Amino acid sequence: MPRSSLHANGALGYIFLASRCLQLACLITTLGLSAHLIGAMADAMQQPSSALIGTLCISIFTLLYAIITLALYYDAQLPAHYAAATDAVFLLALLVTTIVVGKPLAFLSCRAVGIFAENSAGAYVSVSNNVGFHAKRGDLYLVPLEYAQWVVSSVGVCEMMKGVWAVGIVVTVLFAASAVCLVCLWRKGGARRGGKWAGVV
Repeated sequence: MPRSSLHANGALGYIFLASRCLQLACLITTLGLSAHLIGAMADAMQQPSSALIGTLCISIFTLLYAIITLALYYDAQLPAHYAAATDAVFLLALLVTTIVVGKPLAFLSCRAVGIFAENSAGAYVSVSNNVGFHAKRGDLYLVPLEYAQWVVSSVGVCEMMKGVWAVGIVVTVLFAASAVCLVCLWRKGGARRGGKWAGVV
């Protein structure tokens, strides 16, 4: 996009551009933390939490969408009306995952977790209290931990989960901002020109 085109959308365009760049940073952070926590669950012989798997999947799709729309905006080919609707859809998905992830964390103190878990690495959970006995086979097995139990397994896990939650809140707010900017840009360039929207398209 020529420099003059970058200035064509004014402050709204710059706010949208800044929001998208910050969204990329937040989503990459979420992917890293979620993947690390899922790996820690697998190392502890626990089934990965559905909340974390959902967060990871949604973050991947959202990251791909953000990269593509950022490239389209740079080339002045972004359909603002469709992008605004898609931003709203991803906003709802991110909001739901943030609520699910943050539900057991809202009133949890990670310092208090340290009283119950002695694991300085924060990457593994003690499974001694999660061992069951299979009556028919006569052997021991691991009882899967619920998401809320995993959160309080160690200080490290608690802090990383709070990090995922915090970044999720930030990226949700950023998607709300970008959706509003896209709606405003669409209305600003509302005059149709050659089958495309003027301004952003």
